[in-house]
Amino acid sequence: MKEDGTTIIVGDLYPGIASRFSEDAAAFKTELERMVATHYVFIIDKGFQVTINGDVVRPRPTRLIFDKRSRPKGGGIQPFIFKTRADGVEVFLAVGFTRPIPSEDEIARDQEDKRYSSQDAGWTIVCNDRAVLYCDRSELTGWGEAGVPRYHTQFIAVSGIVEFRSDDASKLPTTTTKRGVDASSPLYLQVKNKMREGMRIFTDYTNKWKGRAEESKKQIEAGIPLSFGEIKSESARLNFRVTTKSVPPGEQYKPELPMPKKLEARKRRVTFIKELDEIRKVAEYLFEDVDKEPSAVGEECFDRFLDEASK
Repeated sequence: MKEDGTTIIVGDLYPGIASRFSEDAAAFKTELERMVATHYVFIIDKGFQVTINGDVVRPRPTRLIFDKRSRPKGGGIQPFIFKTRADGVEVFLAVGFTRPIPSEDEIARDQEDKRYSSQDAGWTIVCNDRAVLYCDRSELTGWGEAGVPRYHTQFIAVSGIVEFRSDDASKLPTTTTKRGVDASSPLYLQVKNKMREGMRIFTDYTNKWKGRAEESKKQIEAGIPLSFGEIKSESARLNFRVTTKSVPPGEQYKPELPMPKKLEARKRRVTFIKELDEIRKVAEYLFEDVDKEPSAVGEECFDRFLDEASK
């Protein structure tokens, strides 16, 4: 008995094309799987299956941190959510953190060897279950506009999803090819206002906790990563505020993120930059571990000399 579905077989390639594929077939297959896993992530997550050369493609859904614990005064890590309906199009937007914010050491290492990938940061735009834009970090999705900073590795934890859904596909803000966002769409331009509003909450948080990532990490890890579908379900218990004066009007949930306490008046932060090879040499000497965090190396050096100075 044949299974339902569609099989696509590509054969009889021209010699030149076949030669190009054979040069790096594994890389081509990996890139194709990535494109399928990202652009069809939502329908794959709902049970649709895609296989390439017999290998099942695994979806790569964006999961946002959501602290479900009840807090009388707020303060938990939750996403900013906005929802509306305009001209037959339903819109649901969520932006938040996918992971703890990076420490200064992580950012410095990324600048050295690109260790931390930004592939999962940025905005994903979904139209009727199809991702027409995946993890975009450009002005197209509001980065570097209206008070939102340009994307930088320090914002690697910030990610958002906007879903447009309509029975009339012509009303969706897509390009004619259905593989991109129509940046001139009046609806998209209006929703983009909310995208930037939500984004500013999390870029501001990141900037305010800069240099205190370990403290922030505990707050973020107190929540759990939820898929977009789970966030939509969980949002039913949140207290939304009706926004009649904004464009577009709708309902939104704005989380009260915890803010850092001011350092005591008698305390100051000590920071400096040294060559990576020199830091590793000192780390090996102090800890017998060349991969020790630079901040730990600097603190140990200070503590040892403070002991000497105090004698």
